[in-house]
Amino acid sequence: MTQFTRIALIGFGEVGQILAEDLVGRVELSAWDTAFVDPQSGPSRALPGFARRGGDAADAVRGAQLVVSAVTAAQDLEAARSVGPGLEPGAFFLDLNSCSPGQKTASAEAIHAAGGRYVEAAVMS
Repeated sequence: MTQFTRIALIGFGEVGQILAEDLVGRVELSAWDTAFVDPQSGPSRALPGFARRGGDAADAVRGAQLVVSAVTAAQDLEAARSVGPGLEPGAFFLDLNSCSPGQKTASAEAIHAAGGRYVEAAVMS
């Protein structure tokens, strides 16, 4: 079983923050959220103490063995594309987003093209 020591969170809304709470102090953690451009946004205010803030998505995933994408369905493909330049070869990209199979396929293709390994997942309430 692989033990991840470096994890990146793409999306720092409700799900990203819950994951960060569980991971802080256990792994080297980084994060990116498009809301980080506004220092007064909820994700920006929630980040300190949890994770290193990436300068962008690619920066946040550099060195990560596991990338967890927890963005809105509308941003699923853009999130997958945005991490490509920083994605480590063979890194896992766990896609928690709820979107269509076609969208998931396009995201998987973007991750595979960047050298990563796409894992489709879902969060259920």
